[in-house]
Amino acid sequence: MLNQAYREDCLSRTQCLEWFKRFKEGIMSVGEDPRPGRPSTSTNDDHVVRVRAVIRGNCLLSVREVAEELGVIIGSCHHIFTKKTSDASHQCKIRAAFVD
Repeated sequence: MLNQAYREDCLSRTQCLEWFKRFKEGIMSVGEDPRPGRPSTSTNDDHVVRVRAVIRGNCLLSVREVAEELGVIIGSCHHIFTKKTSDASHQCKIRAAFVD
């Protein structure tokens, strides 16, 4: 009946059963549970400070060159460039071509 009434907006049977099980166990949150896994260590404060120092030292380095110099993977280095160096980039404008 729910499928007829709500069509594609209806929860699947599996999802309904999962939520019922969670509510029965006393878990009232319908959001996702934290997943196990390793926390990111490449974007920690120490690496952010080191990337900022390299950027201030030479504005013309690419993300790849900074990552190789510091031994950080390119994805983490790119995250630091774009998300965590906004206050450092006022001193040294990073050219868009270098942010892969």
